[in-house]
Amino acid sequence: MPILAAPIEFPPHLHEMRAGDVDGDGIEELVMVSRVPKGRRPDAVQLTVVDFDADGNQTGRTVHILGQKALYWDIHEGIWAVDGDGALNIVGPASFTLSDPRIGAVRTPLGGLGPTTPAPADIAGDFDHDGIPEVFVMGGGRIHTFSADGRARGSVPAPSDGSVSTQQRAGATQLITSTRSRPFHVADADGDGRDDLLLPRGDRLTVHFSGENTGERREVWRLPLDLEPRKDPTQSKEGERREVENAWFRDFDNDGKVDLLVHQWVIDGSWFGATAELSFSRGNGSGLDPAQVVRTSTAAFDVRLLDFDGDGDTDLLVPMVDIGLGNLGRALVSRKVEVDVALFAQDDGRFATSPEILRSFAWSITDPDSVQVSLDGDINGDGIVDLVKGDNGDQVLIFISQNRSIPSQPTARHTTPIPKTDSPFFVRDLTGDGRAEVIVWGPGAKTGTVLRMP
Repeated sequence: MPILAAPIEFPPHLHEMRAGDVDGDGIEELVMVSRVPKGRRPDAVQLTVVDFDADGNQTGRTVHILGQKALYWDIHEGIWAVDGDGALNIVGPASFTLSDPRIGAVRTPLGGLGPTTPAPADIAGDFDHDGIPEVFVMGGGRIHTFSADGRARGSVPAPSDGSVSTQQRAGATQLITSTRSRPFHVADADGDGRDDLLLPRGDRLTVHFSGENTGERREVWRLPLDLEPRKDPTQSKEGERREVENAWFRDFDNDGKVDLLVHQWVIDGSWFGATAELSFSRGNGSGLDPAQVVRTSTAAFDVRLLDFDGDGDTDLLVPMVDIGLGNLGRALVSRKVEVDVALFAQDDGRFATSPEILRSFAWSITDPDSVQVSLDGDINGDGIVDLVKGDNGDQVLIFISQNRSIPSQPTARHTTPIPKTDSPFFVRDLTGDGRAEVIVWGPGAKTGTVLRMP
């Protein structure tokens, strides 16, 4: 199968690749994030936005300088930010014009900071799905919501956690303060078509339901397990224990209501031989059902959420490896460890209890960047996620998946230099045709390659 290739020039000091709908046309643009060194001062941030036409040609490039201002930024039908004084418009969508970049005024903890490297964060969305984005601002012990057109859309209480300390540095006293906002999620809890604000805390979930504004009513749901269990330092580490690695609140079964998935480590005395549990609780609109628990036979280092088979619900892609003493002993001799890419597919609101092993990779413990793989997008537009793999430093191999399997031989290949990094493939649909492009890139690289199916 042929592959179309085109060169792409990267901005100086390239740090990471992102994608998002900057101009509000329903198609994601490529956003290249640069971190510009400023000596002993924090790095400055610059965003380079690249447009592609339906044929994969670059049609425009704009640069947006965020500098060294203390702010969080996000992409959602525009580029939005939160600074020390509230919500800001960086780039407005083409669908409407903003006369004032300041769309909401709230004093935030960022206000007292000097030069700072701006950071990306999930602070923008469209909770009522009316085509006008909203920005969420943490300040004054509350989460405030502002529409991109400047309307205040309500607020809910969410006190931040903080800490203070001091240290002696260069012969002087240095005061250290930090604040951490309450973790929050934006998802539809009751299935009414409007996203709600969800604030988990321990074994409880506070749900602030949205109407015309956020937080018009409130409920507290019991969670199936404690997401923030307290560790008792006097408790013996012998015996089996569980540690929460991650938790996701999202609609996994595509019924319009939020569900919960929790990834836990299962440790018996020590980390050697650890396994994992995936606890899945479906949402019913007024709470969460009892959890289905899926257990892995080896350690699960990561959980990827994606619709692998294209049937509309969310499946789990789980890299697994045996970290038992016997297997690690063999790995020390061979300098390699076997990693299984396992699929836990979902059908009718339940996950498979036994995984399907899609592929196994020999991962070098002396050269961790040698395994360069991506399962991030649908290359040929059939609705199924495909595999991209690097080989020998200059071979990009594309494996077109079929239902729940990945072929043993590549469907297509292309020769191009691949940077020495563990994630050299950025895979996203940047033309809006349902087929993802593959950008071969690396931090600090000056040029790369854009690959796509004809």
